[in-house]
Amino acid sequence: MYCENCGEKLEKDAIFCTNCGKKVNNEPEEKDISNEDETKPSYEEKNIEEEQSSEKLDSVENTYEKTSEAKNKESEETKKIKQEKKINSKKIDLKKEKKSKKPLIITLISIIGACILIVLGYFLYQFIDLSSPIKEEWGQKYYTYLKEIQEGKDTNLPENLNDSKIGFYEIKNIENPIMIITYKKENNDYANIYYITDDDVNEISFDEPTNIQFLYNIEENNYDYYIYTSNNDSETYKKIIDKINNNDKNYIFKKDEKDSVIDVDGNELYILKFDKTFIKLNIQNNTSDYTNDLKIKELKNLIIDTIKQYQPQDKLIDDDIKNKVEEGKKTITSKIEEMKKAEEEVEKKKEEELKKGYQVGNATLAYGTYKFDVSELEDLGFKEDDEVLTLNVDGTCHYTRKSNVGEPIDVDCTFKSDEILNSFEYQPGIKLYDKDGNVIFGFMVYKNNSLSDQWHQLSYQN
Repeated sequence: MYCENCGEKLEKDAIFCTNCGKKVNNEPEEKDISNEDETKPSYEEKNIEEEQSSEKLDSVENTYEKTSEAKNKESEETKKIKQEKKINSKKIDLKKEKKSKKPLIITLISIIGACILIVLGYFLYQFIDLSSPIKEEWGQKYYTYLKEIQEGKDTNLPENLNDSKIGFYEIKNIENPIMIITYKKENNDYANIYYITDDDVNEISFDEPTNIQFLYNIEENNYDYYIYTSNNDSETYKKIIDKINNNDKNYIFKKDEKDSVIDVDGNELYILKFDKTFIKLNIQNNTSDYTNDLKIKELKNLIIDTIKQYQPQDKLIDDDIKNKVEEGKKTITSKIEEMKKAEEEVEKKKEEELKKGYQVGNATLAYGTYKFDVSELEDLGFKEDDEVLTLNVDGTCHYTRKSNVGEPIDVDCTFKSDEILNSFEYQPGIKLYDKDGNVIFGFMVYKNNSLSDQWHQLSYQN
């Protein structure tokens, strides 16, 4: 049997549906009246049936109540389960939310931790880097010295450096490289030199404009660094090693000082004294920009970078430099030989001119010395050295005359042929000129190797 309301399957004698509680219609169908008497129960049976029905009713009611209670209980349990599920669902959602946020939080913590470590590492590195010495001991000494200057140590460097450079240089016979700081002052170049003795850094400065030059010394056949200074009249070159060792050796040249000769054609051949001694090499040492207001870290990095650029002399003197030196030596040697040859040609011409003599009119004067001819005046106390004239092939001369002969004279001069006026007429002769071109004196030439001033004469001395 099934419930008409909800379709739940029921017991055969069920009065109420155990699912929905609706009363079930299970009364027996009407019987035939004709048989009613036959089937009508007795009083006892009737009582028994009523008691049974009452018991059944009570049982059904109890069952209903139990069912209702069970249903209510089930409903409460269902609500409770639903609430628990809802709570559990929220807990799960919270857990999921926490789980989803957990990686983000971990990432943020990791990033913050990494930043902190980076910052700490940077400052730790800075501390370690500043406190750690420079690898090269000599570099550390120069760094310490410059740091002390920036902290107030006395120095000859200007307070405000202009166009300043710093570099390290190898000097032969010096254990450690020297340090040179160059700068400009009043549009002139200056250089300060620093070198190490024991644990001390020593400073060399100059009052006059100075620069450092790398030169090849032809006489000594070597390369070295020289200190160049100059004034209005001269230029001075001194080896840095000699300056450090207080050696007085200098190379001093007057401005444009030269050795020269005049060739047979009258052209001047010359060579500068500097070029005869040195070959200038345009070597650019690797230097760094420098100021004396650097931060400690900047100063240290500057020294380290400049040390990396340092080159000893054997690296500076490459094949190009050697070839330039060889070409320079050949040029100088060739010039010297050319000048020597010109001198020889001039001497040869002088010899020829000496043999030929100086032509004056129809007479010839030999080059050489002419003295006072006293053959007829010796009794009067005159001597041949009282008047002397020396004629040179190059047209120069020297004339002396004592007071007993005339107005005293002792002068270097030049001479050339000209007409000389005696008491009556002009005669061939020579005139003597001072350095300003003024005529000093004149002699007439009457015959070979003889000079006369009309009153006395000079004769050639073999």
